[in-house]
Amino acid sequence: MRNFINELVQKSVQSWFGRWLRLPQMVHAAFWLSVLSAVIFLPVFRYVENSNERHRLDAELSLQQQEWDKQEKILQTLRQKSDSRQLSPELANSVLPINQHVQALLNGRLRALDLRWDFSQHTLLHLSLQGYFVDLQQFLTALLNDIPTLSLTQLNIEKLDEEENASITCELIFQLNKDK
Repeated sequence: MRNFINELVQKSVQSWFGRWLRLPQMVHAAFWLSVLSAVIFLPVFRYVENSNERHRLDAELSLQQQEWDKQEKILQTLRQKSDSRQLSPELANSVLPINQHVQALLNGRLRALDLRWDFSQHTLLHLSLQGYFVDLQQFLTALLNDIPTLSLTQLNIEKLDEEENASITCELIFQLNKDK
């Protein structure tokens, strides 16, 4: 048995393990320190990586929660208006043809910059146009003659500084009267 152990030690001295054992203790210490650092560093790296991911997901969740809250408020407002009969299928059916008629009356020289409805206290159509005064006059005359339920409540006209395709911009507010 002793011969076997001596033979094993002799073979190990000539192998890579034997060469490793003959290296200075500084090399051994540096090796084990590197291995230990790698073993410790990996969980720390994973922790930092997971922490960053958690912070990103928390921020994303916060933004989604804000959007959800905003959508919930809109839904509550729409429900209140629907319950109070401010929003109804009849109103929607009357708004759509008006939008289509406004689009049909706009010609190439008069452009709609903004067209939106406000259903807060009264049903209001906010319209921003850009073009020439003659085209605006024709548009208003045709719109008010064709749709008697609309009444013009506010008109603001601003002259532009010699722009190529327009001479004025105007802000119009119409009120939709349900009783006419």
